[in-house]
Order: sequence, then structure tokens, then C-alpha cells
Amino acid sequence: MSRQTRLYIMVGLAFTLGTLFGLMVQLPTTTREDGRARRHAVPEETAKNSRWKVGLRKPAAIFESEAWEGGRDDALIDRDESGHISAVSGGPTSQEHQGGDKSRLPVDPRRSGEGHAGQLNPVAEKLQDLNRPVASDRTRAGIGGNATGKSRLSVREGFRQWSGANHTVTFRSIEDVVRGGVFWSRQVEEATPRGWDGTAAEDWMRRARLSRVVAVQEGCGRMLNRLLTLEDGSLSCARYRQNTDQIQGEVFSYYLSRVLEIPNVPPCVLSTVNTNSHQWTEVSHDVHLSQWNEGKLVILSRWADHLIPAYIPRKLRYDDRRLHPVPEDLVGLSAAELGELAQWSDLIVFDYLTANFDRVANNMFNRQWNSQIMDSPVHNLEKSATDGSLVFFDNESGLLHSYRLLDKYAHFHDSLLKSLCVFKKRTAHIIESLHKKKDVGDLLLKEFKANEPLQRWLPFLPDANLRTLNERIDSVYEQIHKCRKTYHVEGR
Repeated sequence: MSRQTRLYIMVGLAFTLGTLFGLMVQLPTTTREDGRARRHAVPEETAKNSRWKVGLRKPAAIFESEAWEGGRDDALIDRDESGHISAVSGGPTSQEHQGGDKSRLPVDPRRSGEGHAGQLNPVAEKLQDLNRPVASDRTRAGIGGNATGKSRLSVREGFRQWSGANHTVTFRSIEDVVRGGVFWSRQVEEATPRGWDGTAAEDWMRRARLSRVVAVQEGCGRMLNRLLTLEDGSLSCARYRQNTDQIQGEVFSYYLSRVLEIPNVPPCVLSTVNTNSHQWTEVSHDVHLSQWNEGKLVILSRWADHLIPAYIPRKLRYDDRRLHPVPEDLVGLSAAELGELAQWSDLIVFDYLTANFDRVANNMFNRQWNSQIMDSPVHNLEKSATDGSLVFFDNESGLLHSYRLLDKYAHFHDSLLKSLCVFKKRTAHIIESLHKKKDVGDLLLKEFKANEPLQRWLPFLPDANLRTLNERIDSVYEQIHKCRKTYHVEGR
């Protein structure tokens, strides 16, 4: 073999190894939106028995104590008059008992950055008013209070508070569960958590745009994402994406949830990375370390805490899935259970419209390799331990990338939609209106322009995607119509 031939072979090997190494470096992380690795298949009962130790996130303010780990009920949660958790006693607060992702550790807003060592600045004090939670029904009714104006609840009671006296009632008659044949009854609707309604979402969006960022930590999923602390002490996930269609998918999926009046999607706003601006100047060094490009759009989404894993309802897990307005499907369940099923009816409609393949469809697709995955926590779905709200997060695949993969995932969404014959009445009426007027694109654009000051930096959905969305709205309408015809309430 000549010297020249050997040289060519060595150069070729070096090029090949260099290419492979470069691809390995650029591979995206497989961590979740909340900063954890994607879950292994952990059955629901196993997760319960293991007390959240099998790779599952524990609600930060409720379970991070020895009392929960040891099964004691003597650890207490202090709540102020509004029902907000102000302190946890009965367990250590040191980092050695926090475990998991360090970005999950609480941040003291008074000590996040220079100049906050002793007190909140005037802007933060004004913003605090927007961050005060609304008093719970339990607090307004004077239940559980004491002479100091605080209610002291055990750790387990805090976890179960949302399914308290009004939510543990068992419904014995189908007439108490549904009305008009295929709609959840008023009692079930009242047991369904409010989520982020319009006012709460708009307050947070305004606050997120006005607030300075005072701390940046790793977290919130992918390698370039960051967990932000705003000057009022609240947390936000900053999602940095190279692809515009991922930003579009997240943002317009959120605005579609507003059009549908589905309150389970965390609010989000756009921000431009500008380390000379009021919002970013205090953390300019951390921004540069994050390898973010100046002038790039990022998504700021509301941080949801006190979350626990959410599971597919047993009636929807397997091939014989069905949720119909019949006694064998709905009678004998508690108000809390029915309130969760009502949220699932919205989730099935929402994910069908966006064709999101990164949530329930993810479990269904992976069943071919893991027969137990339908008993495992749902990807990109969690439940609030305080009020039972389902949180539909990480919707970036919706409306764009997901539409390109309909041939691969459409049958999973079809299976879920065809299994559903109980709907929220308001959701059904909005679907009917969108079906008749074909104006979902106009409504989306109107919501976007009314609520996003940086609208001109993000292109709207392409016409082809709007046509697909309208076709999927028609399919949901046809399913509702079919269910009403089946249960003899057409025209009512």
C-alpha cells in the first residue's frame, strides 16, 4: 500500500469520526419540560406505593418533608387567609432532603441578584398585588381557620384538599352526571377546577412582560431552556427554540385553547433576548452563558408548581376505551373523579384539533414496545395537587409539525375521539360555531394581536394548516352530532 493511499485512508477515518462526534454533541437532550428525564414506564399503583421515589416529581411545597417520606401526618402546612401556602413545618428544609433537579429549589425573591438582600424593590411591591392568589371556597367559608387567621393542614390533608367535602360526593344517578344527553351536568362542571381563566391568564401575561428577570437557572427541559425568577419572586420557563414552527406551535396552541375556552394550557408570552433591555439587563451574564443569541424570540410560560403525575383514566386506557353517558361508565364516581374526566373530555378535543403527538398519543405509540405504558404517567400532562387541575404543557408540536406527521399518528387521535361521547357544553357549542362559521383563523389572529405586543416578529399559521384545523373541527363536530343522535337529544 502506497504512502498516498494510507494518507487518504487516515484522512477519511478522521473525517468520519469527527462527523460522528459532532452529531453526538448536537443530539437534543431527552429531558422533560420540567427538567426531569423522560419517565420510565411506572404503573400507577407502583408510583403510589413508592411514594414518588421512582423518578416522579414531588409537589415542592407539599411533599418535600420527612413527614411525607415517613408517612407521618404531623407535618403541617401554614396557609394565610387567602389559602396560600406560606410555610411547611415538621420537616427539614435543607437541600439534602430536596433531592432531584436543583433548579426545582425555591428561590427567595428578595435575594435573587444584587440589590435584593433585604427588601423588595418598589416595582416588585406593586407587582405583588397581581400575584396574590384568590381565596379558596374553603377559606371564604371560614372552614379550617384558627385564631391567628391561618389554617393549618396536614401534609396529606393538603394533598387531598381539592377533593374535600364537596368533591367526595358519589353520584348514584346518570341524570346527576349528564344533561342534554351528552353534556356534563352543572354539578360536574362545578366540581371541575377553573384552571387559568381569562383574568388570571391576562394578569400573569401582563406581569411577565413588565417584570425584570433577576435569576436564571438550568431547568425546564431541553438544554437551552432556562428557569427564570422574576422580580416579584414568581417563576417562569423560558423556552429557547431554533425552529420558528416550534414557537408557532406553542404560542398558537395556547391561543387556540383561549378560543375554545379550555383553561388548562399555561399562559405564555413572547420576549426578545436583549441584554440591554430593562427585562434582561440584570442577568446579562447568565444569558450569555446560556448561549442564547441576541434578538432571538423566546417563549415565557407560566410555571406550575405542586404537580403530581397524571394517568390516563382506566376507561380510556385500552383498546375497548369508551366514555359515554351511560351508568356503567359514569355512575358511582365521586365529583372529583368526574371533574377530572370532564377535563379529559376537553383534552381529547384539544389534542385532536392540534394533532399533538407528544402527550397521550406518545403513550399509545410506544405501547408496541412497552405493553405497560398505558398504566404509566402521561407524557406532558400533570395534575395539580392543590385543586386537581390538569396541566396541558409542552404543546410545541401542535398545529404545524404534528400536521406533517398525521399519517403516522392520526389513528391514535381518531381512536380517542371516537371513544368520547360526553363533552363540556360550552366546548361543544364553540365547536359548533367554529364548524358553521369557519372562522377559527380569524379568531386566532384576533386573540394573538390583542394579547401579544411582539406579534410582528412571529408569522401566523399558514393557510394550509388553517384548512387542516378546520377539517379537524368538522370531525369533532361530527362526533358530537353522532353522539347526540345516538342518545336521542338531537335538536335540543
